[in-house]
Amino acid sequence: MMMKKLFVIAAMVTLTQGVAMADDQAVYTFCEGKVSSTRDFAVDGACWRSAAMMIPAGVAASYEGNQLSTIRVGINKKMNIDTIRVWARHSLEGENIVEQVIGRNTDQAIEDNWNEVKLTTPLDLSGDEPLYVGYDVKQRASSYGISQVSSAYSHACLVNMGDGWTEQRGAASIEAVFTGGNIPELDLMTTAKMVNRCLTVGKSLPLTLHVRNIGTGTVNYFYVRCQIEGSDEVLEQRVKQRISSGKSADIDLEFEPTVAEATLDSRLTVMVFDVNKQDDESPADNVTTMPLVIIDHEFQRIPLLEEFTTEQCVNCPPMAERIHNILEKDDYRDKVLVACHHAGYYTDHLTSDADIEMERLYGGTTYAPALMLDRVSDGGIMFSVSSEAQLEGILDYRMGTPAYISVDVMHDYKVSEPAGVVNVLVNMERIFNDVTAPKYVTVYLLEDDVPSRNQSGGTSNYRHQHVVRAYNSTWGEPVNWDDMEATYRCTFTLDEAWNIDNMQLVAFVSEYGDDNLAGYAIDNANFARLTTEYEFPSGIGTAETAVHKSTHIYDLQGRRFSNASQLRSGIYVMDGRKLIVK
Repeated sequence: MMMKKLFVIAAMVTLTQGVAMADDQAVYTFCEGKVSSTRDFAVDGACWRSAAMMIPAGVAASYEGNQLSTIRVGINKKMNIDTIRVWARHSLEGENIVEQVIGRNTDQAIEDNWNEVKLTTPLDLSGDEPLYVGYDVKQRASSYGISQVSSAYSHACLVNMGDGWTEQRGAASIEAVFTGGNIPELDLMTTAKMVNRCLTVGKSLPLTLHVRNIGTGTVNYFYVRCQIEGSDEVLEQRVKQRISSGKSADIDLEFEPTVAEATLDSRLTVMVFDVNKQDDESPADNVTTMPLVIIDHEFQRIPLLEEFTTEQCVNCPPMAERIHNILEKDDYRDKVLVACHHAGYYTDHLTSDADIEMERLYGGTTYAPALMLDRVSDGGIMFSVSSEAQLEGILDYRMGTPAYISVDVMHDYKVSEPAGVVNVLVNMERIFNDVTAPKYVTVYLLEDDVPSRNQSGGTSNYRHQHVVRAYNSTWGEPVNWDDMEATYRCTFTLDEAWNIDNMQLVAFVSEYGDDNLAGYAIDNANFARLTTEYEFPSGIGTAETAVHKSTHIYDLQGRRFSNASQLRSGIYVMDGRKLIVK
């Protein structure tokens, strides 16, 4: 067995919102005191929904002799929620071993944020089988009944919307409080995740180790061990990090394994041991094993920055200026792509139906300006910045992240022979077959220097950049892979009012997460200016793609109408202009 050292890049203590541990108490949770601000897994109407987390049998065994005395449920708002029933059971479909109800017709009202439900009959803990701790919520209309927050733990967010249990990403806001005289003093709960999805031969593999101290004592140091399946090379490192009871720390690690060949089905095991030079009293939650894809090459990433903006937004011009200034620099010109969606804060004459549909990515209240970078979720997809330097730092990090899908886009438009349509061809290549989620290809036709009508906070000659004039589909069309390659074709009809000299195509491959906001990440993107001529393959058919020319009509109460034929006599706003119907 060969021993090598890991490199500790950085260690940062994260103060969680959890309650500090007493000597006779431990809080087992994956959410670490966090409650989502969005309506997660929302459904309309009156119904029951359920959420749970799983405590492995080995962990439950280490707490034998203690009791599950309290279950905490976190919800952002109690609005439209009638009843919460907390429970514990040994299988998701099994009978409740213990349960308790709060809400209507009980002595305990439902509250915003955390609801602490003390069990009238505490549950004695034993370790012969896993323990599921969860709750059912009864709503009379759409509610914040289930809170889903970011987490790398598994079995942390189990959800039943009425059609069976499924495991979702992240963690449900649930906490199990154990009490008794046998609470472990040294007990670390850990998980690890790879910063990149793959290990490239000859390169290092960065990891982030999340460590939570759920014991009653203070941890001063521990050891980390990493090993790739099938290799006799073991990498170890002592991590000196003080973590108080009830607190957590994120440690960035990097190691350089000796790997000679690419493989798609390896595994990486990360283990924490020797806490304060003693055995962890509950080691069952100290090991993370994850799939590892080892590749012999990777693709350069071209990130897509998307901005939500409208003419009603007074703060949008300064954000647009920051983006413009960054794109003028050599480090970012043609290396970062931008598309603007005219939504998030009212609408304007450039708003498309797709822009409005994409407001779902806010996960709650909309606002502008708002940014997305490759639609990557880190506790939320949307973000904002107050300086160019702040945005450059975010872009630099994303640009340094390898891509495993390449995108190449070309067209048949010739400036010397102008036509009313443009045929588009997108070629895609992947390094490995990612079976975790299907991929979708989206194509935007963008125009720069579009005159504004009345930009709030802008000058009289203000011009919009990166306007989406046409698109193939709001969420993209399925990528049909032929082994490791795929092609996609579409056609756009060109409006005579558009300036071809200021137009470009942007194509990107992404996932479609439906109700899961963490499932929309963009794999890679690329662009092609319409003024650049390509050797477009002859004899390639194309699929018609509708150009958006959506009409947005609102009355003075803010109600939207799909077309003018629905309007009665009155005053309306159509595409940002006043409309009088007599």
